[in-house]
Amino acid sequence: MRVKNAGEILAAEKLPCEYLLLDTYREYNYGGSGEAFDHRVIPPIKKPYFLAGGLNASNMGKAARTCKPFGFDVSSGCETNGYKDDRKFMGVVALAKLL
Repeated sequence: MRVKNAGEILAAEKLPCEYLLLDTYREYNYGGSGEAFDHRVIPPIKKPYFLAGGLNASNMGKAARTCKPFGFDVSSGCETNGYKDDRKFMGVVALAKLL
């Protein structure tokens, strides 16, 4: 879901699914914006969630400390000039294993 506010996350926690995917909200962009959002808006919830939205090796650690996600969804944060970059993926995977 695209995160607008804490209330929407709390409502989504009641959905019949095992996990949530929390991504950046942009009015006319339905994912893949490459922009992070303020993870402090995520309230404490019991349902595990994956964090998405502008994540890369330089901001994943802070995101993990701020909101404690179950996992990460990283895409544009592992690109160079619009193409997937193996080195960036390896760096993100290595970091995720430490978190």
